[in-house]
Amino acid sequence: LALSNQTSVSRLLKCPLGTESCGLIFKNFTAAKRKTFLHINTTTVDDFARRFRIPPPIDLLKIDTEGFDPLVLEGAEKLLRRHEIRVLLFE
Repeated sequence: LALSNQTSVSRLLKCPLGTESCGLIFKNFTAAKRKTFLHINTTTVDDFARRFRIPPPIDLLKIDTEGFDPLVLEGAEKLLRRHEIRVLLFE
């Protein structure tokens, strides 16, 4: 399960062990590259908190998604608008 800005199925780029430059794929890849990704379920922070009945406020939300932080933040829009996240930490 990956956090993003939508609840759906996305493609996650496979990377060699120890590599940190992997992420969700949003552009079409050529046929030669199709074996380099996995299909994974994505959800938003808002949906995750609701689904697992995490009561507000959330004391700490830490995001380290290698450049995809804006998508995760977009998926936390409801919690952020209602000030239900006390501390937000991202790298």
